[in-house]
Amino acid sequence: MDYVIENGILKSYTGTDEIVRIPQGVTRIGEAAFSYLDQLQEVIIPESVTRIDSRAFNVCPHLCRLTIPESVRHLGHRITNGCTALSAIRVSPDNPVYRSEFGAVYTKDMSVLVRVPEGFDAIAYSIRDGVVRIESYALYNCGHIRYFDIPHSAKQIGKWAFAECRLLLSLSNPEQMECIGENAFYNCTSLGGIALPEGITEIRERTFGNCTSLREIEIPQSVTRIERDAFRNCERLNDTKIPDGVTQIGSHAFDGCIRLQHVQLPDSVVQLGQGVFDGCSGIRSVVVGAGVREIPDDAFYGCGAMEQISLPADLQRVGLSAFSGCETLQIVRYAAAPENRAKLAVRPNNDALLHAQWQTH
Repeated sequence: MDYVIENGILKSYTGTDEIVRIPQGVTRIGEAAFSYLDQLQEVIIPESVTRIDSRAFNVCPHLCRLTIPESVRHLGHRITNGCTALSAIRVSPDNPVYRSEFGAVYTKDMSVLVRVPEGFDAIAYSIRDGVVRIESYALYNCGHIRYFDIPHSAKQIGKWAFAECRLLLSLSNPEQMECIGENAFYNCTSLGGIALPEGITEIRERTFGNCTSLREIEIPQSVTRIERDAFRNCERLNDTKIPDGVTQIGSHAFDGCIRLQHVQLPDSVVQLGQGVFDGCSGIRSVVVGAGVREIPDDAFYGCGAMEQISLPADLQRVGLSAFSGCETLQIVRYAAAPENRAKLAVRPNNDALLHAQWQTH
């Protein structure tokens, strides 16, 4: 038997056919049921199937024909993960939940963009006006798209929505967004800039992680939290103003941003994560705002060009290796009285900080 079926769920297909017809009676195609099948070109889904789980068709690089029947009521994320030859997903016109347009899958009412197949071969794509949400993983690993037009109706971008779109250069009209999910643009290595909308309150974890061409970004005044790894390895990112109102910057948020030269943390910041500016080898000066009580472990580890830093009067602790590798640090401007320096707890591997010239101001 080429099929493993349990209680109506197709768990896996182990055959070698180029065209596969799923048996009538199967009600669900399970996660990775068709996985790493190089020979697979077409799957015919019966009307008994009501659910297709995430990554049901997983890394089938020659799959080029797929039609969602009328009976399907639920599609998981990335149902065609790694199916790079699939340029269009067709949906039965009688399906009451989903529809297809130009090869992409939308909800029937056109309010949600569900999935653009990874083999979609146009360099530009415009979403229909009326869409309010770009679903999680909707354009994951779409390797051809360079320009993406978002309608003014769109309010949400789901997690991983544009991740791994390595040729994506720009998006138009993102300013109306209310929510951008974690990892939304992860590893979009050609993206050079984006206008973030006023109104969003968080830049979520890894939103722009590994966007190695990202040069310019303006963080809106409405943002209160920058989560972990948000801009990690954005190696071309120039100096970016962190607005008043930001209270938390997560661990490794700017790790590896080697083009940063001047960092000024506003007084609103009260919490910094471990390694927040780790490996930012271009930083020359830092101003730590008055709200910070602790500089965490590895905060400025490897910032080998740092020449000066300003520390707030109420700083209580400097974490392990926070300034390790900062051998060029010359001046520490300390807002407290000189006698208060003895109360500042400095953990090991911070010789560069201790040996610099301390000044009060």
